[in-house]
Formats: sequence, structure tokens, C-alpha cells
Amino acid sequence: MKVSDNGNRPEWIELLQTAKKAFVLFSGGKDSCAALAYTKELIEELEPKPSLIALHVDTTVSLPSSEDFVEEFCNQLDIQFATLKPKTDYFTLAQKWGVPRPRARWCCYYLKIKPIKLYLKGLSDYVVLDGMRREESRKRSTYPATFDHPHFGLVIHPIIDWTLERVLNYLESKKLPSNPAYELGFSSWECWCGVFKRKSEFERLKEVDPEFFTKLVKLEASLTSGYAYAYFNGKPFYLCELLNSEEREEILNGDNGEAKPLCAVRQTEK
Repeated sequence: MKVSDNGNRPEWIELLQTAKKAFVLFSGGKDSCAALAYTKELIEELEPKPSLIALHVDTTVSLPSSEDFVEEFCNQLDIQFATLKPKTDYFTLAQKWGVPRPRARWCCYYLKIKPIKLYLKGLSDYVVLDGMRREESRKRSTYPATFDHPHFGLVIHPIIDWTLERVLNYLESKKLPSNPAYELGFSSWECWCGVFKRKSEFERLKEVDPEFFTKLVKLEASLTSGYAYAYFNGKPFYLCELLNSEEREEILNGDNGEAKPLCAVRQTEK
């Protein structure tokens, strides 16, 4: 095998070789791009070869342009891909349960994990791969290269020991494109639930995709709970605080005479 990890066969290569299907979880971020391309390289030198399929989850609250990049990247590498969606979209669930909060992060399971779980249900002889890396966090630094996922079954982290520098160098060496969302200043784009987003990202979102930003503001304003949409440093932050007076009047008040939402009242009282 030519493709190797620092000159050695990956310890998990036999798990990949004995599978009939290999599903790579593909968000379109740099790590999942590297993991997908690297897995394809490994598979091309295996015999027999498992079929390779990229699984992308449309959370229904992702940056619209990110879906286009996922398709273009897979087409460039000639990799089959499937786009999965939750049965109930994010905005409907948020109206029912409220927006996700630090201690009530229902979004991850219902928007990401469950669609993949349902897709894999009933399948056999497969492995799942992703772009997780130990360098990303203290918690992940102890993760093994493979493990038995409670919802997905056997999962392999093919780039678990890669550094960010190695990821970027790999993508550059293969002349692979980078998600344009990075150039816009976004750390991620597949889920705009607000729990881990930075204030600067919402400010940037308002500039580059005002229609999508307005949709999030209207969701926040419609919640009877009064919860803020986002949290920064553990503190709630209302998206409507990024609106000027004219924008608040147009977006939040409208012409129907409805009562102003909590955040609109707070703003007009300032």
C-alpha cells in the first residue's frame, strides 16, 4: 500500500478492507474534506474495495451556500454522496421546544445523529468514518482511532492524529478546494443553532446573507419563552440587538399590529 500514515499501514486498515461499504460523514469542513479524500486514496489501493459514500446531513439550519460546496467537492473527487435531512425541520422543532441552549442541546441528536441513524438502520457490513482529530480539544485528545458508536456502529477516525497543519498541507497538495464559508469568517456553517456561534459570526451572517439572518431573528422574536437565540461566554444574546431601529421596525413589528417581542421592547427602551 502506497498511502500510509507516516510510512506505516493504519492500524484500522483491515476494518476498512473487510467492509462492503464505507460511509464518510461529510460536513464540507476542512477536516471532513481531508478525511474523505484520504479514505478514497486508501480504498483505491485495497482489494477487494468497499464502496465509498459520503453522507452529508442538511440540518435545515445551515448556510445555504454550503450545500452547493458539498456537491461540488464530491463531484470533483467522483465520490457518490447522499444528503440526509431530519424528518422535522429545525424551525418547526424550535417553535415546539425552543431554541437550543447550553443545557438543552437537542439540535445535535435530532438534526444530525438521528438522520444518520435512520439511514444506516438495517444495513450491515459497513464502517463509518469521520474527520475527528485529537488536536481539536482536550476531550478528544484521549479518543481511540476506532470505537463502537451507540447509534452508528463501528466508527473509524482516519485522521485522528493529524495536526491542522497536516490537514491544510494535504488539501493543498491534492489541489482540493476550501469551503468558501471560511473566507467569510465562519468557523462552521452546517448548523446555526447559536449555542457555539460567536457574535462576530452573526454580525458577518447579517452582511453576507441577510435573508437567512432575518429568518433566525424572526424565529427568536416568535418564541413565547423569551429565550435569546445565541449564547456568548455562557450569557444569552438576542440577535435583534444587531438590528438598527429601522430594521427592528421592518423585521420585528411589521404591519399587523402584533405585540412587540421581548427583545424589540428591550431595544426601544434603550
